[in-house]
Amino acid sequence: MDTLDIQKIRHHFDPTSGVLYLSIVDVIEMLDLSTDSRNYWKTTKSRLKINQNKLVTKCNQLKMRASDGKNYLTDATDSDTMLLLIQHIAPQKVGEFRKIFKEIEAENSPFDSLSKTTNFELSTEENDDYELGVDFYENKNIFIVRAMLAGVEKDDISIIANCKNILIKGKRNVIKNINAEDYTIRELSFGKFSREIDLPEEIEIEEIETNYIHGMLEIKLNRIDKSKTKIIKIK
Repeated sequence: MDTLDIQKIRHHFDPTSGVLYLSIVDVIEMLDLSTDSRNYWKTTKSRLKINQNKLVTKCNQLKMRASDGKNYLTDATDSDTMLLLIQHIAPQKVGEFRKIFKEIEAENSPFDSLSKTTNFELSTEENDDYELGVDFYENKNIFIVRAMLAGVEKDDISIIANCKNILIKGKRNVIKNINAEDYTIRELSFGKFSREIDLPEEIEIEEIETNYIHGMLEIKLNRIDKSKTKIIKIK
């Protein structure tokens, strides 16, 4: 997808929180799921409220410039939630749009790279992604991913999966009431983290199980059973 296509997605980058907000109808239009992206989102939003209301509550209205040059309120959400929405409506597009959102974030971030950061310590704590360490193994034909996420709230963790890979993203908030000069040893990692895992075999994305106990995240992934058969009745 070229730069001109990416620019069709209206967005707003909040430099204070480092969050990128995207116009939902613009993303849906680029997914090419309907000739009327606004109506498609309206219908999808109503359905999500029944089973996935948590996703809907993360969608807010922001003023964005329309084609007539005026600013109007439009539904928008952060890039992580947008990927979760895509997972529901067009899972095969998750990987493609993950790259698009990263490009938009890179264009809007005040720090293009770590080397351009004026305050290295602050950047490491609050702005720069670090790679999450995981265990990945197989047990009785089930793939299991484990990650130690002590101090991270459930609501700050996103898991985005398709049949071939899985992405874990989140944020461990910095402890604000401790001054930097008070530390003798400072080795804990804070800020945004992510980890993408390419799976050795395709999985059933509708059968993913998660547990989060005492700071340990466990994700169970079932292989696609290619031996299954189904009798189809003509209606």
